[in-house]
Amino acid sequence: MLLGDLEVDLDRRVAALGSRTLALTATEFDLLALLAGQAGSVVTRERILDALWGDAFVASSRSLDVHLTGLRAKLQLPGFIVNVRGVGYRLETDPS
Repeated sequence: MLLGDLEVDLDRRVAALGSRTLALTATEFDLLALLAGQAGSVVTRERILDALWGDAFVASSRSLDVHLTGLRAKLQLPGFIVNVRGVGYRLETDPS
């Protein structure tokens, strides 16, 4: 899937921004793929936790924050992953 200069290849599990391949952890990639698949729409925090960690999501709540911080740092696109206060997160449709 392509969002501006960001390409997320689900089959190869590779994400690239322009010519730069992103060195993402497995969880960061899964998080990016989930948000990219719903680009422009809000994905609830609960849905993300359930998709990435399953029923054990309560214990992983802070883990999501850590992975989001890492993903944002690697993307280097301020404002691309938007926090929708009290609901979840939205990926902007054009990161460039």
